This record gives sequence, C-alpha cells and structure tokens, in this order.
Amino acid sequence: DEAYYLRGNAYCKKGDIRQALNNYLTAMDLNPDSPAHIAHNQLISIMNFYNKDMFNH
Repeated sequence: DEAYYLRGNAYCKKGDIRQALNNYLTAMDLNPDSPAHIAHNQLISIMNFYNKDMFNH
C-alpha cells in the first residue's frame, strides 16, 4: 500500500489527478489505515472547490 500511496503523491505533483486518485484508492483497498485516505479526501476537496468555481462566473 505504501508504494501506491507514494506513487499517488508523485502523480499528484505531476498534475495527473486521475492517476493519483486511482493509486490512493488502491492503497486504501490494501490497507484501510493507509495515509492515502487523507490524501484522497484532500484531493477530492480541492477538485470539488475548483470545479464549483468554474461555473460561478
């Protein structure tokens, strides 16, 4: 699970949000206590914030 978590972080830094989320989900499936839960939730919150603002012009 740690490898998927770290790979998710790397994808996130590159801006590949879809791959980051996929890796975080895999890490969470392998280990329910993985820090990927926090990273995944934060990334979803950020995406929800940005996507809502796109429609508020």
